Amino acid sequence: MKDTTLPGEWVMTSATAATLPERLRLALEWWEFLLLHFPDRKFYWDSKNSRPIFDVYTDASAEDRWEGLGGVAFFGRLTEACTVRPQAPPDLENLLPPTHSQKVRISQLELMAVLLTIRTLGSRLKNSITRIHIDNLAAKFALINCYRGNPFMARLSHETWSLLLEYNITPYFNYVTSAENVADIFSRPDLELVGRKLVVKYNWKPVDPYSHITDLANRIKRTPKEAWMHLWTTLYGGTRYSC
Repeated sequence: MKDTTLPGEWVMTSATAATLPERLRLALEWWEFLLLHFPDRKFYWDSKNSRPIFDVYTDASAEDRWEGLGGVAFFGRLTEACTVRPQAPPDLENLLPPTHSQKVRISQLELMAVLLTIRTLGSRLKNSITRIHIDNLAAKFALINCYRGNPFMARLSHETWSLLLEYNITPYFNYVTSAENVADIFSRPDLELVGRKLVVKYNWKPVDPYSHITDLANRIKRTPKEAWMHLWTTLYGGTRYSC
């Protein structure tokens, strides 16, 4: 005799159905329905049909002696990562308010580290899901919301999202402690030797970010109208990076 059980019926008729919380019961019914009627009854999550998943760590350091930015991108493995190590470039740093005038400068530098790393390595991260690991909560939530009450942080987050859209990168923003953030090594000039040893040991590739400084400075100097028109043209005017 042909089985005529309807989706969810096994849940409703099971001995424990009466004890199941309603949300759990409805979830089980939904999953059974999905398994019965989904094409081929297969799910392609995390399969070869998915986007690649990459990890980017960024950091900034601020001392009396320097302000540095750093980034490391992993492409699914520990070896052959790419590193970015600039001291805070004057062309970008001068666009922020002076250090003595605010208490959130380190958060702005953290956002600038993300922006510079994405711009420098964007062609390598293109068409991926990229988990961006940051050890500064203010910077993390500015990126999640694409906004911050501080106008400079808001602008940096806007420009970061503009780059993510241009390179067709799906981001996930994750908080990590400073002790777990490998990019800390590349944001500090006093740890340059440690960074070189990691590069040699794991065959990492240093990537020069300085050729992108002028472009980023021009982006940040744009008026909101100019920034919006650039984004609109990039997305809908046929100038988006090829996928």
